[in-house]
Amino acid sequence: MKTMLICLCAFLAAASNVALADDIGQQREQTFAHLSVSHDWDGPPRCNPGSGGQGSAWSPQSGWAIVSERVAINSENNSRITLQRRAGGPGFPNVGDVNNQFELLATLARVTKNEEAAKEISALRDRWIRARENDTQDNSLYAEVWAGAHGNCFDRKRGWADATFYATTRYVGDSQALADEVARLRNKYFSGL
Repeated sequence: MKTMLICLCAFLAAASNVALADDIGQQREQTFAHLSVSHDWDGPPRCNPGSGGQGSAWSPQSGWAIVSERVAINSENNSRITLQRRAGGPGFPNVGDVNNQFELLATLARVTKNEEAAKEISALRDRWIRARENDTQDNSLYAEVWAGAHGNCFDRKRGWADATFYATTRYVGDSQALADEVARLRNKYFSGL
């Protein structure tokens, strides 16, 4: 008799959807999927090996970028376990966008000779840019497990795969967070202009 057990447990981070500019550059590792599959032989009187798999796609919340990913193999026999980074997922402002937004404020600080503003603007721009180091717009992951029964009709062996998938993400801010940060600095130092 064919026995098949497929279990898919997807875990979403419990983090809030609202991140502050103070969080720029903060990293966290989270479990995004646990996949398990098991396949046995049909029979008797039939003698057919079972096989199959399960997959799970995942993307971080808006404003977060995938920094790295890893898989922990809990148990396996005659299996394939894969984890791929893919295009897609939430976008975020690139280094050029960040530079352009902060350069407008830096120019205002120079023109008004506001050294305090210039220091804070420069420090925040550097922090926003550092948060983007080694980040790509490939901001989606796909995890997959596959297993197949093996052996022969007289020596039947079950196949299985059980793995936990993790992603490390960094808060890089989305377009709205960048606009909010720029508006906050403009209001703090240049509200009269």
